[in-house]
Amino acid sequence: MEKALIAILLIGLIIVVFQSRRAPKGDLGKRGGIRRLKGEEMKRLKEKIGAEDGLVVDVRSEEEYRAGHVAGSINLPLTNQGLGAAVEKVDDCKERPLILYCRSGSRSNRAAQELLEQGFQEIYSAPGVGQYKYDLVTYTEVRGKELLTMKDEEDAILVDARSEEAYAEGHIEGAINIPFAKLQENPEQLPKEKKILLYCATGKTSTKCAQFLTEKGFQRIYNSVEGVNSCDIKLVK
Repeated sequence: MEKALIAILLIGLIIVVFQSRRAPKGDLGKRGGIRRLKGEEMKRLKEKIGAEDGLVVDVRSEEEYRAGHVAGSINLPLTNQGLGAAVEKVDDCKERPLILYCRSGSRSNRAAQELLEQGFQEIYSAPGVGQYKYDLVTYTEVRGKELLTMKDEEDAILVDARSEEAYAEGHIEGAINIPFAKLQENPEQLPKEKKILLYCATGKTSTKCAQFLTEKGFQRIYNSVEGVNSCDIKLVK
C-alpha cells in the first residue's frame, strides 16, 4: 500500500512538472493578476485592441515620455507616491485592457499592481523601452476627452483629419478640416508656433498627420488616440 501511494504521488508530480513546462508564456501567462507581454506580443495586442477597446499607457516621467514614447500611448507618470490623481484619466477603463510599459519594467509592474488594487480588471505589463526596440515618437498623445479640454485654449488649433464628407456630416465644434492628403501638400498652412490638436475617426489618420508634422519641424503636436467613432463627443454640422 505504501509503495502504491508513493508511486501515485510520483506520477502526480511528473504530470505537474510536464504541464508547467508546456504552460504558455507571454500574454496569457498570469502572475499575480498581471499579464506579462514580450515586445512582439505587445505590438500585436496593441494593434488588436486599438484605442477603441483599450489603451497603451507609458508610466515614465513626462520628460522621458516627451523624449520618445511608443506610438499610440498616453502618459500617466508613476511617482514615489504612485499614480495618484493621474488615474482619473483612465477611470472609465476598469473593464478595458490597459497595456503598461516604462523603461525597464519595474515601474510598469508597480503601476499595474496599483491599478489592480483599484479595480482595473485587464492589465498587461510590456517590456520597457530599454528592453525592446519600439518605434518611438515625440509628439504628445492624449485621450479624446482631454483634447476637448484643450481646444478652447488661445494658442490651440483643432484639426479634423477626416475627409471633407465626414467633416460635413458632423465634427467637433471649432475644428477646421484638413484631410491628410491636403496636409501633405501644404503643411505650412498651419502655424508652427501654435498647439496643433489632431483627431480623426479612429486615431489612425491623425497619427499619420502627427508624425508627418513632427518630421516637418512642428513641436507642439497633440494627437487624440481615440477617434470620434469611439468617444462620446458631441458633433456639430
